[in-house]
Formats: sequence, C-alpha cells, structure tokens
Amino acid sequence: MTTETKIISLISLVSIALLIGFVWLSTANAPLPKIEPQTIEKPEIVDSQSQRLLPDAPVQLVEFGDFQCPACGATHPVIKQLQAHFGSRLGFVYRHYPLDGIHPHADSAALASQAAANQGKFFEYHDLLFAKQNNWNTAPSIKKKLLAYAEELGLDLDKFKADLVAPATRERVAFDKGTAVALGLTGTPSLFINGERYQGELTFEALKTAIEAIK
Repeated sequence: MTTETKIISLISLVSIALLIGFVWLSTANAPLPKIEPQTIEKPEIVDSQSQRLLPDAPVQLVEFGDFQCPACGATHPVIKQLQAHFGSRLGFVYRHYPLDGIHPHADSAALASQAAANQGKFFEYHDLLFAKQNNWNTAPSIKKKLLAYAEELGLDLDKFKADLVAPATRERVAFDKGTAVALGLTGTPSLFINGERYQGELTFEALKTAIEAIK
C-alpha cells in the first residue's frame, strides 16, 4: 500500500467516524424506533443465540425481562443472590421482553445491551442497567445515558453506536420479544426453571426452594 493510499484510507475512516458522530448527536434526544415482535411459530425457551451464563450447569434459570420494569429491577439482586448461593450449579439466561407500551425506554435499553454483547459485555451492561435503573428510566435523553454506560465499561464507542442501530441488533430483540409473545407471556419478569414456568414468589427463599427441588 502506497503512502497516498494509506492517507486516503485514513481520511475515509475519519470521515465515517465523524458521520456516525454527527448522526448520533443530531438524534441524541430522539427515541429509537419501537421494536415489533417477530412471528415465532415454534418458540424455544432458550435458543443458540440467547445470552447465557454457565450454560452447562444442571439447573437453568431463564428470565424474560424488561430493563425498565421495576419488578425486574427488584428481582435482579435476588437472581444475583441465587447465583452466589448455588455457584456452578445454576446457569442463567436472559431474554428480552421490553414492554414498550408502558416502558418507553425499554426497547432502547434492550438494543444497547445487545450492542454491548457484540463486544462481549452483555451481562456487565445488563447489571449496570439494573443497578442504575432509577437514573435512566426517566431520562429525557436515553441515548446519552446508554452511551455513558458503554463508556463506563470501556466499550469501543463507535462500534457501540453503530451496533445500537444495526438491523441485526433489532432482529435479535424482536426475536426474543416474539418468542415471549408466542409463549403466552404477558408480563415481566417471567421466569423458567429447567424449562418449566415458575409462578411463585420472586423472593430468594421461594426461588431457592424451587431450585433445590430439582434433582
């Protein structure tokens, strides 16, 4: 590659980065488009692209959740407590079910977590969204908050911005959302333990008892 070619390539990369930054700033206060659920004929509680921790653990806890949902926010520390208690025996799967009709930032938060997943930081971003739920759920500019959290985790911000609006990111959230609808779920959090719907209390003791009952 000649020096002239290198300079042209560098200028092109800088121009693209500036364009992404301009588009981001010019739409900073605009909400991301709502995500319609895909039509899923044969829904699976867990699929190959689901976000998972300890996939080989004998007990798998699956949550269909909404990052802006107060009940999901309250259940998050309970799940963390269960993970600490059971250790390698308990796997965890998070699937998106943003209820945008009542939580206007839920779709955006789900997209942001998927953008973080593309950099191997899904659960770090997931934990941060729940830990700071009260700081962003009424924010006038949700995109600025989402970008700040990406920066806090040391993500590549240009990639994060691009992935946030990428069709593949929307498709993943729409797929999870469609799966939840096809399973007949009507609220969040909706939990499954080893494929069976859990409908008990969302407390540490109740969930601990349900998990311990699995042989």
